[in-house]
Amino acid sequence: MKRFWIGLGLLAALLAVSVVTMLELGQVHERIAAQAEAAAAAAQAGDLAGASATLEACESEWSSVERLCSAFADHEPLEQMRALFSQARIELAAGSPTEAAVACTRLALLSRSVGESHSLHWWNLL
Repeated sequence: MKRFWIGLGLLAALLAVSVVTMLELGQVHERIAAQAEAAAAAAQAGDLAGASATLEACESEWSSVERLCSAFADHEPLEQMRALFSQARIELAAGSPTEAAVACTRLALLSRSVGESHSLHWWNLL
């Protein structure tokens, strides 16, 4: 009976960790998407320095949670996000605001889709 309660406690702890992780990752992906959209808007307005600073803050936040995300998510979209960060940086450095805005917008959409696919739903807990 003692093993049963220990096992039940471990399962409850794992479920709690999973729920908290899903909630946190959803918020992180939403913040990244909002920052990427802000960078796209700044690039579209011609403020390449502001877009670059916003994108750098967005990439800094992404790199702080990238390993955690890769433990819970499919690696292909995460690699696409890394590629889009690189593409946006290259376009901003080249001075082409339209292409940088497109890359930032694609990054925002991908971040939202990854966040939505790993959000807290009953089928993700199974």
